[in-house]
Amino acid sequence: MKLQNVSRQLTAACRYSYNRLALNYDMYYEICGRENGPGEPPVRDLGSRFHPLLEGLLRGEQPLEELYGLRQAVIERMEQATAYTDCFQAYEYVLNRLEGRLIPAGDTDGDRETDEERLAWIMRYITETGESAVINERIQMVVSQLPVRLTKQKFFALVGEGMAVYAGSPRKNVEDMLYILRSEALLNQPAGMTLAFPQLAGMLAPFERADYRQMTEEEYCLLSERMKEAGEILADYTGELMLLMDLINDLCVVFLSRTGAVMDVAEEERLQAVLRAVREAFSSGAELDTELLRQLEGRQEVCCDQWERYSSPMDILEQEAERDPQAETLRRISLLLSGSSFVPLEPRKTGEEPVDRAELDCLVGELTGRMAEGFAGRSRLVVRALMAKVLSSLPVFFGSLDEVRDYVGGCLDSCADEAEKAVCMRLLRELAG
Repeated sequence: MKLQNVSRQLTAACRYSYNRLALNYDMYYEICGRENGPGEPPVRDLGSRFHPLLEGLLRGEQPLEELYGLRQAVIERMEQATAYTDCFQAYEYVLNRLEGRLIPAGDTDGDRETDEERLAWIMRYITETGESAVINERIQMVVSQLPVRLTKQKFFALVGEGMAVYAGSPRKNVEDMLYILRSEALLNQPAGMTLAFPQLAGMLAPFERADYRQMTEEEYCLLSERMKEAGEILADYTGELMLLMDLINDLCVVFLSRTGAVMDVAEEERLQAVLRAVREAFSSGAELDTELLRQLEGRQEVCCDQWERYSSPMDILEQEAERDPQAETLRRISLLLSGSSFVPLEPRKTGEEPVDRAELDCLVGELTGRMAEGFAGRSRLVVRALMAKVLSSLPVFFGSLDEVRDYVGGCLDSCADEAEKAVCMRLLRELAG
């Protein structure tokens, strides 16, 4: 199939990314400040690699392979940051369950609730909407907060039940879900985490060493404060990485599309003037001329509309990419503009071939075997946190609302810690809004 409107697609993509690059580069400067000023080394070192590549654009060069290399480095750094996020979320679950015992809130309605009243509220919350997708989301949210008192054998059986829906599904879907479950169980620990984020590694260590069974109120308060600080640091790191990745993606699009795009000379000169001014500001700390940015107002939205109007469907681009270089270029551009900032650009080696039940059972067995190894040596409270995270990420494994009721009731009945149940209900009500 011959691609239509190739020149229009390249032009729309180039203008859209060029305008967005200029605006976001200014935003990046406002957030990150001067190139050699205060900043976060775990992220700022990647930003320092971006500036010379942008300078290449201003000189009429296209160092695309170097830019791809930087893009992969940002992906790896984000994977490391995400792994830290997974770790801290697991320990946050543990601290939340200790709160009622170590920091009594006084006599509240939640403390006086019976399990029957808690069960009734949860089921009412789950079923008050008639939309099945919303019901499933609420079930997963409830599962994420309920007390966990499962044996490992029962937990692994539930993992198998949840994964059973993937029998016959495309391999890439199965692999994606297995990756999520490994992450929730803290089995995905990218190499170089400590080296990349030494501050976070130091903050995580006390959580890994803590004796949660014998924890004092003072220790709890110290860890809670450290948890809050770690959350703020991670938010800063990941926010900066996402903004940097958006810059990289747009510069990739400009490099890929500029040769085939038709741009007004005056428009490109305006865009390059902004980029050059921001680049100089990174070195000098000078104030930017707001008039330069004002000239770009509204252009990004117009160019976005043009791209959406002319862009080819992804399935067509994927079919043509192997034999048509233009289709491959447009395939990459479409991925870069898809809104999934960290999407891989290379085609996956595994894809649509289905995974039968026998192979699925084998893959799940490998997963649960790794989970068993990962649970060994961990505090029981931490293992419960990991179980809750895994179960809430699975496809809903209940066949009916009666099964949901039985599961919720069983979780409440098997937990003898009234303070923990009161905290769980408070968290559920907060999440429910």
